[in-house]
Amino acid sequence: MRDKLVFIAGAVWTLLFAAGLFYYPGSKLAYLIFSASFLVLLLSGFYKQASYGYMFLAVFMWLGFWLKLTAHLVLKYAYIEPIGLFDGTPMAWDAVLKISSAAGIGLIAARFVYSWCGGGNMTMIPSEECRAPHWYLPFRKLVWASLLVFVTGIAVFNAFFSIHQIGLYPGKIFPWPINSLVAWTLNIGAAMAIATLIYWDIGARQSVIAPIFAVIFEAFTSTVSIMSRGTFFYHAVPVLLGVFKNRLSLPLFPGRKVVFALIFIVLSFFSSFFIVSALRDHYYSVRSDTFAGQLTGLIVDRWVGLEGVMAVYSYPEKSVSTLIKAAAEKRTISAKPMYESVSASQYQLMDKKKHQYGSIPGAAGFFYYSGRIPVVFTGIFLLGLLVFISENIVWRATKNPLMCSLIGLAAANTVAQFGTAPRQMIPHFVMIFIAVFIIRLVEKHPQFTAGGKIVPETAVGPS
Repeated sequence: MRDKLVFIAGAVWTLLFAAGLFYYPGSKLAYLIFSASFLVLLLSGFYKQASYGYMFLAVFMWLGFWLKLTAHLVLKYAYIEPIGLFDGTPMAWDAVLKISSAAGIGLIAARFVYSWCGGGNMTMIPSEECRAPHWYLPFRKLVWASLLVFVTGIAVFNAFFSIHQIGLYPGKIFPWPINSLVAWTLNIGAAMAIATLIYWDIGARQSVIAPIFAVIFEAFTSTVSIMSRGTFFYHAVPVLLGVFKNRLSLPLFPGRKVVFALIFIVLSFFSSFFIVSALRDHYYSVRSDTFAGQLTGLIVDRWVGLEGVMAVYSYPEKSVSTLIKAAAEKRTISAKPMYESVSASQYQLMDKKKHQYGSIPGAAGFFYYSGRIPVVFTGIFLLGLLVFISENIVWRATKNPLMCSLIGLAAANTVAQFGTAPRQMIPHFVMIFIAVFIIRLVEKHPQFTAGGKIVPETAVGPS
């Protein structure tokens, strides 16, 4: 089965590559190098996989550059995101592909350095260290119920007061730090809590089927509450992927319930998709695209990358000082981000007191503010290493591959959508690592742990 899927994927890629090569207006060699770079990048994310974060970032970059360009070349439809003064000449396209290829090769180099330095595998559960606090199993149902009530409550609280909803001005600003904590909890905090409890369930030899439904429930409620269709993917996929990858070592993993869980996942995703689309139509006062158009955008055009390089390439004032200015930028509710002018975005004309949308250059476009391709290579290389390092910190602290997958995706998504007031993402990750440190204290403290190995179900008490 696996060989057939690989063959089909290879055949589809080959057909798309041939069509893209035929329609590409510039140098065929430039498109060939570009395609080869991003194919190697994509494959490196799965070959001898050691990191969830790198895999996600490789996929995001491949989607945002190669697949996006090839889809637009073959289907000949307009780019959704603004592209500034980009004129579409063959010379301009060749320059954009050179910049993009440098970004892809820079990320591959980060993967090579991590492997060369002996970076370990962060994707599998170490059975000799998987554990649960000794108090957890007797109170397991109460803990799970309390968490789900909390998840529901904070989602309703956020929706009622419109504290953190994508594209909208905050409806109410509470005393600091309430708004920030609500936003952080919905963006990743609640998902981290669920990933931790699932890991404890595994350590206590409990079935993970019921917790899978909790993962989907949290992803659904957070998606609807903050009106972000991508949130369902960002919360559900990393944890479910970690569970699936470790399925052979998990207790009580019956096939029939898995099928039911898959049906529930699909229904929940499409339900959240329709609900958020309807909410956006209502609140934004602008009719969104058709369902097919929205789904296509979610698959291809939502991924950041190519348009940012196109817009920044055509920007006449590129220099190292411009890069420094972009790095020091601080985004506020009333301020217009620098990239809005660079890309000639339609969002710069909207009422900032009603809507808070914006375009993003992506990491490659951001580093090309310098006007230098080596800076793009070096910048992406360093960000790639940061993805590995951040996931490795989580791994050393928790040994929880589900948490590594969740935070690895968060780091990958931050890199993929890098470029608008980047320093303001630091508090988000500081809060993540504070939470990881607290989880480590709970799991490692001798008064709270049940020992260093997975223990049989009969040894830890009744379920």
